[in-house]
Amino acid sequence: MNDRQTRAAWLAEFAGTAGMVGFGLLAVGFFWSAASPAAMWPLNAAVRRLVTGFFFAGGATVLIYSPLGRISGGHINPSVTLAFFTLGKISPRNTVAYILCQLAGGFAGVLVPWFVLVHVPGWSDAITVGATQPGTGFPLWLVIVLEIIVTATLM
Repeated sequence: MNDRQTRAAWLAEFAGTAGMVGFGLLAVGFFWSAASPAAMWPLNAAVRRLVTGFFFAGGATVLIYSPLGRISGGHINPSVTLAFFTLGKISPRNTVAYILCQLAGGFAGVLVPWFVLVHVPGWSDAITVGATQPGTGFPLWLVIVLEIIVTATLM
């Protein structure tokens, strides 16, 4: 890859991560906010989580197979980038750049839905600025262990 292609890959990684996080948070807002039309749908919490997960994963899948994903490889997750680095498929320089772009893209992806929905009463309550929060009744130690297992599985 020449320098121009490398910078394009970094930018695509930033944009892909921002798009995935932004779309995912909009899905969370749509399925969980009290002001959403979806709040009236007769779905229990487990079904809402499942449908929200499908939208989040579907958004990520679309981005991975989009032109952005084809330019950068569509990692959109530092654990995926680290896996590629471990396998020798990506250089140390690109590993660091991809992860920095993914972190910046994730931050940017949070800002768009937050700025849009924070001013609409009842919509921002479900987003909590993208923070993942354990469900009621789950001990913190269990949540941390499961998060480690899921992240390690992605690697």
